[in-house]
Amino acid sequence: MTIYGKMMASICCVLILISWRVSSDPIGIKVQTLMLMASNEREVDVIVYSPEGGCNKCTLLFFSHGANIGPENYAALLNAWTLAGYVVASPLHVDAQTHPQRQDYSSLDWVTTRVEDFELITEALLNKDIQIHDVSFSGALIATGHSFGALIAQIAIGATMHSDLGVTLSKNALLPLGAVAISPPGPIDNYIAKENWNKMLKPVLVVTGTADSFPQFMPDWRLHKASYEAAPKGSAFLLVFDDIDHYFNGAFGRPTENGFVDNSEIQILNQRVLAFIVALEAEKMPSPAIWSKAETHGVKAASR
Repeated sequence: MTIYGKMMASICCVLILISWRVSSDPIGIKVQTLMLMASNEREVDVIVYSPEGGCNKCTLLFFSHGANIGPENYAALLNAWTLAGYVVASPLHVDAQTHPQRQDYSSLDWVTTRVEDFELITEALLNKDIQIHDVSFSGALIATGHSFGALIAQIAIGATMHSDLGVTLSKNALLPLGAVAISPPGPIDNYIAKENWNKMLKPVLVVTGTADSFPQFMPDWRLHKASYEAAPKGSAFLLVFDDIDHYFNGAFGRPTENGFVDNSEIQILNQRVLAFIVALEAEKMPSPAIWSKAETHGVKAASR
């Protein structure tokens, strides 16, 4: 595919490539598993999805999964983006229930290691010449994520957290062209306040649904809009899906009793996300009038 954007890049964390494995499932997608090592000798497994036929001067999409859930539960998103011609890198963060050392990390470690994972992986693939079979990168980078991972994507473009947490990007972290944040959290006491999202430096797409709520955590779905409402004016885009919950009604994250569901809403979501990514690559964001055309039955679109 044609690449329009150019990355701002510099040096990040020290890392070591330990190993890689290659498979080719599902059809049309090549799946490669890398193991990287952070400077503190923490091993980081990364799944890299790329088009099976190869990819020249590709944009890299970094995807951060939701709390407790591994990247393998996001096929509905990651496969669609890869088949559209992108390379997607998604780490297994330490809070995932399938992480073998999960018990060794505290809840504070979860966020600090996630931020480190972002820096480690993007630096490895874009600046350290870690080879992915049949792939070359343009240097363009976009941060994406769901739930807890959506917050990480927003931190990657400049959002901050409560100062006592000590969660910061290094001064040399790669700056993405923008972020896609699916169901990001709202403000949480002593964790993140609404004004922390005002520090974002690049455009952000925030996605939520009118059934996207949890009684003990986010009791009102509108809380997921906080980062959209706080983002710098002229850089925020929003999609709200009617009657869609935190896991897009079983499309990703947590399956239904019958497994993951391929519903029409996830297809619309992927279409809109890919259109937003193309705009980021071109560094020409849609006007409010153009973005309003992203609306369709059951989907509201807004920008500010």
